[in-house]
Amino acid sequence: MQKLNRSAEPAATSVDVAFRSGRPRLYFYPNSARGRSLNPYAERMMQELSRDFDIVNATKPSTNGALDIYRHIFQTDVVLLNWIENIPDRRGGIVQAFFVYVLLIARKVLGVRIAWVLHNKLSHTKSNAGLKSLLMRALVRHSDVIVTHAREGVDYACRIDRRAEGKIHFLHHPVDSFTVPEARDRALDIDVLIWGSMHAYKGVREFLERLGSRKAATPIRTLVWGHFPDETYYQDCLEISPPGVEIRNSIVSDEELRALHERVRVVLFPYSPGSVLSSGALMRSLDSAASIVGPDVGAFRDLAEAGLVRTYRDPSEMIEVVEKALAEGGGPELLSARRAFFERTSWARQTGEIARVIRGA
Repeated sequence: MQKLNRSAEPAATSVDVAFRSGRPRLYFYPNSARGRSLNPYAERMMQELSRDFDIVNATKPSTNGALDIYRHIFQTDVVLLNWIENIPDRRGGIVQAFFVYVLLIARKVLGVRIAWVLHNKLSHTKSNAGLKSLLMRALVRHSDVIVTHAREGVDYACRIDRRAEGKIHFLHHPVDSFTVPEARDRALDIDVLIWGSMHAYKGVREFLERLGSRKAATPIRTLVWGHFPDETYYQDCLEISPPGVEIRNSIVSDEELRALHERVRVVLFPYSPGSVLSSGALMRSLDSAASIVGPDVGAFRDLAEAGLVRTYRDPSEMIEVVEKALAEGGGPELLSARRAFFERTSWARQTGEIARVIRGA
């Protein structure tokens, strides 16, 4: 874990006493409502943290977004926030953003500690950019603890406000156990796999355009599989797809993803480098023997330095890096490195560290 120098500890408060005297109570954001599925990261994080905290809203999904925090505020010792900087895009987002700001500046009066997980440098959408920027600055300044899953996140937060130096912690994104056998035969009939939610910022269309302008005679067998929320974007991708590309507009199940990892040579994340810091899809594809290619930012850069993935500095280099990965493959050294990484960064270990830094804030 990377941890910057801390300033002197303040005098003990009622929150500090609660943390030392028993099992702290934690409000977890987001917790969805009306039967909608939680983000897999959020669902697993809440489950793992329940070993160290009483999750006050675990069985009480929110029906009114961030305003729900106030319903539990006097039964809570710590509020853990994920993706809260995107709240202006939600229904009633301006009102919700105001109450999040009040929570941040009045946290000591309310008797709570604020922990925030910094997942991205910027919102993936351009709407409400000014309000999101103000909220991001408030989160960096007023959160008691900040956790980021990329070393770049530490530098980014400190550029926003130097007061982040004493409270931001880098921890790799948690992973499940490594399930790839030491040696096995794989039917490698897919050269490149792009999977996940197919939003425009994921860069799929741009990759297909570059693939179409490639001069080599042999096509790169490419499978794009994921849900396209925008039908127009989906049709655009279909229209420009060169030979050798298949596009499936549906969610990839866990079982389907495991089967795909057995067939694919390279998993590509053609993301724009502007906003991304960490990626849950990246961490899931690490549990494979496939080479992985992504932008030279955030967690991708961290993992490239460890020899676990390959990166491109500019999207114009993407095809070249993919072709090199296809030519060189991975090999047993890659599997050994990934297995060791998984042992160091399990969900139990990483969430245990998150619990420790929250308690020690």
